[in-house]
Amino acid sequence: MKKIMIALWCLMGAYLSAQSQQEGDTIRAKLAAVLQERRYISAAVMGFVNADGKQSALGSYFSEVSRDYLSKTKGLQLVERSQINQLEYEWDLSASGLIAEDHVIALGNLLSADVLILGTMTRVGRRIAITIRAVDTKTGVVVSAGSSELTGAKYLRMYNDILE
Repeated sequence: MKKIMIALWCLMGAYLSAQSQQEGDTIRAKLAAVLQERRYISAAVMGFVNADGKQSALGSYFSEVSRDYLSKTKGLQLVERSQINQLEYEWDLSASGLIAEDHVIALGNLLSADVLILGTMTRVGRRIAITIRAVDTKTGVVVSAGSSELTGAKYLRMYNDILE
């Protein structure tokens, strides 16, 4: 459990500051070790959403960066984004952006994913708090979570840029 937290914190750190290629490789290696330790074979990175459930440019960026890192994890298969988009549309998740805990197991089964990676962002004054969670789709249990904060005008603009 502690290793998963460290890996998620490292992943969050990659978002929040400029990282060299070597540091990125280290982050992926730590995350890969955690996923292999827990025997996760497949993952689905859902869209990261603002606290009100809306998808912003910042959330889109974070979910894509997550996919990029996880795609380089040896032995881990990622669910194709188009499959996730279709389910989000069918389940009307695009309207609220938020996934109820009781839907995690069903989504995991439909997507054939062992773990869902979920993220939310909340604006607090001139800061943006970001939380990332890894949820086991067989049990619905959050196996790891981490959070951090962003500051800066460009992040505030991206947060406020709501995608249609």
